[in-house]
This record gives sequence, C-alpha cells and structure tokens, in this order.
Amino acid sequence: MPRFRLRSRSQIWQTCCGTAGMAPRSLCKRLLLETSWPALLVGLLYLVISTQTLPVQGRNWIVTEDNIGVYSYPYAGEEHVPTYAFMLWGLCLAPYMAAIEMYYVTGDKGNDRIVFAVNIGLTFLEGFIWTAASTEILKAWVAEPRPDFRDRCFGGLKSQVHFVDGHVDCTHDIGDGDQSWPSGHSSCSLYFGAFSTMFSVWVVYIRQRETPFRTASGTWKSHRAAMLTEVIFLFCFWPLMLGGWIATSRIVDHRHSPADVITGCVMGLVFASLFFVRLLSRVPERQANTQVRTYDQLPQLSEDDNLEL
Repeated sequence: MPRFRLRSRSQIWQTCCGTAGMAPRSLCKRLLLETSWPALLVGLLYLVISTQTLPVQGRNWIVTEDNIGVYSYPYAGEEHVPTYAFMLWGLCLAPYMAAIEMYYVTGDKGNDRIVFAVNIGLTFLEGFIWTAASTEILKAWVAEPRPDFRDRCFGGLKSQVHFVDGHVDCTHDIGDGDQSWPSGHSSCSLYFGAFSTMFSVWVVYIRQRETPFRTASGTWKSHRAAMLTEVIFLFCFWPLMLGGWIATSRIVDHRHSPADVITGCVMGLVFASLFFVRLLSRVPERQANTQVRTYDQLPQLSEDDNLEL
C-alpha cells in the first residue's frame, strides 16, 4: 500500500511539472513562464504605495460658511451594499470566468485552457488592484468632503456649526468623511461588472473557439443554438447591471454625490477595457488544421510558366 501511494504521487508530479527527461514545456513551467504573475506583483507594490498617500484635508478643500450647505445630507448608519459584500462578489467573479474558460470553451487543449484560465484570474485581480489603488490616491489627494460631512462633523443636523476664521471646526471624528471623490464602490464595482461582461460576450459571440453553440470558425451549430444564445446574451450583462446598482446605491446612502459616482464609473470602465485588451494578448494560439509542407513538397515552377508581378 505505501508503495502504491508513492508511485501515485510520483505520477502526478511527472504529469504536472515534469522531470529531467520530459519536455521542457510542462504545465508548471508554462504557468511560471506564460502567466502574468510578475505584473500582479507590480500592482501589489502600487497598492502599497497608494496606502502611504497622506490625506490633505484642510489644505486644498476647505469647508466654509459658504459651502457647508452642500454637505448637509443626513448620515445613514447602514449601507445598502457594505464594502465587504461587493468585494466578496467581485473576487468571486475570477473563478466564475475561469470556470467559463475551463468548461464552456472546448476547442483548446487542456493545458492551454488551464494556463489561460490562470491568466484570466491574475489579469482580473491585477486590474482590480490598479483600480482600487488609483481611487485611493485620488481620494487622499483631493480630500473632498462627503455629502453627509456636516452630520459627521457635528453629530447631527441640528447641532450648532462652529467656524474658526471662516473654516469649519469639527467637534466629532469624521472618519473617512473627507474622501468623497471619486467613489471607490463605483470604480471597483463597474470594473468587476464591465470586465466580466466583456469577457462573457467575447467568449459567447466573438472568440473563434469550439463551444456548445458555435464552431471553431465562429458559425452557429444550429438555428436552435443561435436562438439560445439570445438568452445567454442577456445573462452576460448581469455583472454590469449589478455593478451599476451598487454604484447608484452610494448616492441613496448619501455617501457620494452624483459627480463622485460618475467619475468612479468612468474609471472602472477605463481600467476594465485596458486590462481586458491586455488579457486578449494572452489568448493561446489556435492550432492550424492545414498540413505544413516543406520546400521540397511545394509545386515547382518550370521555365514555361508565365509570372505576372
């Protein structure tokens, strides 16, 4: 029995990572050489740098007697979508897209699909890191008060407002009340939704690979398959619609103004487009069905043949 276990583990290791006598392009080596993990490390470094950005509230965005009314919305204790909830939803989209690649696309070899599925997850996470880090840097640099800043500052809308030299003097801790622009929920949720929606539409309608509904050349397998994909087309947009609802909820919760949300949505769409285009550069090349002929097998021209240039 122990001998059988040892042999089984050895076979698994040889299949995944190879040995000295096997081909150099084993699965582990391909994951090391053909995935975008170095770029993910660069994104993590950028995220660390963004957390060290010091807020400049009170220097470049000052609340005065003239603009205090802009930030007089009531503070909502509970949010429609807490930060942990939409973050958990977004991170679950990475294995969701990897599963589509592994089980919906059938035209590539097994190892090619595994490598590309890993690239999908890494590129998706990297784009999220860049989106979140850029949002946090802008929040700290701009330091715009939130719409409920007065309620945070004085503990209630009916509290007496204190001004020192024309500037507001808060009597309570405002927390992140000076980090309104842009909306982090909006930028990240729109990134999550836009990236996964673009990926789903690309796989179902544009990518030339064998799927349950389309051939490798891009044609529909049947009229029924074409009709079923009309329903799938609507299903592809559920992440984008959910991301839009999350962004809109930030206005209802008085956490952000419409300008904050719109800016965050634009940021999310831009980063999603950039990193999805980068993902396309990692698509494995399709194996050609035509036979490659050597020079000796090509038809030879005779002196009587007329060639027109």
